[in-house]
This record gives sequence, C-alpha cells and structure tokens, in this order.
Amino acid sequence: MKESIKNMLKQNRFLHMVVYWVRDKEFRASYNNYIKDNHSVKSSTIVRKELDLIRKYWGCPPYHYYRYKLYLKKLSEAELLDYIPPYYYYNIYWESRHIGLDKSKYESKFFQHKLFEKYDIPAIEIIARKIHGNLINVNNEPITINFLIEEQLKTDDDALFFKPEYGRGGNGIVKLTKKSGNLQLNDQAISIENILPSLSQDEDYLIQNRFVQSKKMAEINEYSVNTLRVYSQRKGNEILIPACILRMGVNNSFVDNFAQGGIINIIDVENGNLSEYAESNKVDVKYYEHPRTKYVFSGKKVENWDEIKSKIKEFSSYLTACNEIGWDVAISETGFKILEINIRFGLDIQLVYGGMRRIFGVYPTKYQ
Repeated sequence: MKESIKNMLKQNRFLHMVVYWVRDKEFRASYNNYIKDNHSVKSSTIVRKELDLIRKYWGCPPYHYYRYKLYLKKLSEAELLDYIPPYYYYNIYWESRHIGLDKSKYESKFFQHKLFEKYDIPAIEIIARKIHGNLINVNNEPITINFLIEEQLKTDDDALFFKPEYGRGGNGIVKLTKKSGNLQLNDQAISIENILPSLSQDEDYLIQNRFVQSKKMAEINEYSVNTLRVYSQRKGNEILIPACILRMGVNNSFVDNFAQGGIINIIDVENGNLSEYAESNKVDVKYYEHPRTKYVFSGKKVENWDEIKSKIKEFSSYLTACNEIGWDVAISETGFKILEINIRFGLDIQLVYGGMRRIFGVYPTKYQ
C-alpha cells in the first residue's frame, strides 16, 4: 500500500517538481543562477521557445533545462531533445519497462549478492554485515567489532569498507583502517568503541575487504578503485551495451562516484578506447589528464574490454526481470568483479554524453 501511494505521488508532476527542487541542490543552484544572474547565452524569446519545444515533445515539465544548464548551450532542436527529462525517464519510460518489478528488493546490495551467487557472477565477497546495530558473519552468527578488526586488519594495507545496504551514489560508505596500531575511520582517528555508533543507526551495512585494482587502473588514481559503469539494455531477445563510462575519484577520495565529485570518461563500446578527456558534473569542464596523477586519457584502452562486454551481456540475460541495468565493474590483475548493479541509475551522465535519448533509444510513445 505504501509503495503504491509513493508511486502515485511520483506520477504527480507538481509534487515531482517539488521533490526535485528539495533534493537536487545542483538544480536549485542552476535555476537560481539563471533567474538572478541571467547567465543565458540565449535571449528570453529563444529560451521560451526551447522550453515549449521540450514540453510538447516529452509531455512533462522541462526543469532539466535548468539542471543541465541547457540555456548555456547552443544546440540544434535534435540535440536539445536528446536530454531526457528525469521525470519522463523514471516515471514513464522506466516504469513501463519494469512493470511489477520489486525495486526495493533489487536495490538491496545483499539481495544482489544472492543473485550473483545464484548465477555465478564474480563479485567482491561480503565478510560481515551490520544489521539493526549488530554485527554478524556470513553464517549469520554474531561477532564483535574487536574480532572483525583482529581478523581483517592485520597490516597497514588492509581496509574494511562499510557500505549501506541501499546505495546512495557512494554517499555513506566509510573506510576503516589501522595505521601503526591506530584505528582510522575515513582517515580520521577513532576509538574502537565509537566505530559502530558513528555509522547511521537507521541503515544496515555490508562489510567488505579492500579490492586491489590492477596496476593499469591504479595508474589513473590509486586512492580510489576506479570502476566501469557498463549499461545494458534488453531489447526483445537481444542484450545491448549502449554506453560505458570510466569513473575515477579525485582529491584523494576513495569513492569514484560522479555525484561525489568524481570525474568520468566515455568509453567507446565497440573497442574499449577511452575518450580524449574526462568531465565532472560541472558543465563544460574538461580534463585531458587526471587532475591529481596527470594520467593522460588519450590513446588509452580498457584492458580485456571484449571479455567484459561479452560477460555483461551474459549476466544481463540471467536477470530477466530487469530490462535496464547499470553494472559497476572493478578490474584486478586476475580479472574483474561486479561491485553492484543499478536498476534506476542516475541520468547525470547526460552532462558528458550530451543527452542520452538516441544512445539509450528513449523516445516518447508517439515518436516510437
């Protein structure tokens, strides 16, 4: 009942706009900049014409026009319409593609790992969980934080990652290490009795060891595990890989999420080649090399890309309930592992791709 009410509220365009305004500070900032400072490179007449075009084409409010600062971009009509409104994508397109899917179940990292085990999909091992404030091992037996630390943090290179069971774009992940005998949570000193209380008491967590990425991936940035986000789509009996990005952390951050300030590079899905530059979620800021390591992107390629792409297609064929999946892939010296899947992935990658309408093949019903 609660889920149906939630879905009903999301379908209301005005309420969706209110929620979007409250949750997305980038949208608020962009809209306020447009209203207060009039930073548009277009006349008010052109802006109104573009807003009207988007509204008529997609059939929903065009507030992504401000979120993606399209008023700053000189775009053709086709290029303008390539930016999919989040309202349309999540509440119309996505819902029609996943009728009856239990989203909360598939968004659970623990449920995902059960799927990975069932279909023999390589994934990073879960060594423990925090449930309702208590620690348990993989056999559902209670353990203490002291035992966990003694067993897992034996060297300065060891690390434990506490990940909220329901992901939030990398937000809420914490790293526990022991340097010279002293415990550190996110590189800040902490006493053992304060570790669990420092975690959100309203969330359950999966606990995993540090993943050691390949030397080639570490060259990009060794502080974060740099990952691939591989997008898969089921179209009839065929599995497509329409897009892929390389996600990298910056400023010594151990997470690589775009929403947490990371940068991304578009991967050519045909051959695995990196693009000439990476971008952040700031409009029109290009990085031809990694800002910290000075790693140059041009001329580089994802190692073993053909195998990764082939396997993602195979894995996608097992998960028949999901027609759209964002796969987070980490690469080691001995192969790759799936960190998690995302069935309702963010659309901010549109800032880098220049819209995803034609790439994802998402069109209003009347144009299909």
